[in-house]
Amino acid sequence: MIKVGHSKIAGKGVFARQRIGNDAIIEESPYVSIPMELVPEPLGDYVYTGNKPNTAMLVLGHGMLFNHSQDPNVDYYLGKKKTIVYYTLRAVKKGEELTISYGSDWWESRDIDPI
Repeated sequence: MIKVGHSKIAGKGVFARQRIGNDAIIEESPYVSIPMELVPEPLGDYVYTGNKPNTAMLVLGHGMLFNHSQDPNVDYYLGKKKTIVYYTLRAVKKGEELTISYGSDWWESRDIDPI
């Protein structure tokens, strides 16, 4: 249903292999919780803030490759058994890049404007 490819937004991205309908689950990515201070600098942009103070979620699978958009076509929620579930917010065309919103905290913590 999804694949990794070269993104015009930044580096690699996640793309639809086929048309995907609205509200379709496209990925359930497992994650590993680790203390934030143990996240090496190069991975800082690829981890999610954990649901406990000072923790990070290192997301596996395609989860760490979704790029940001101000108008995302994918959202996510915490699933069971340490997973993040990604689902479409609208129908997506074949070949379209799948994007999420990183949220304002991500941008503010880096003192940069969202793209």
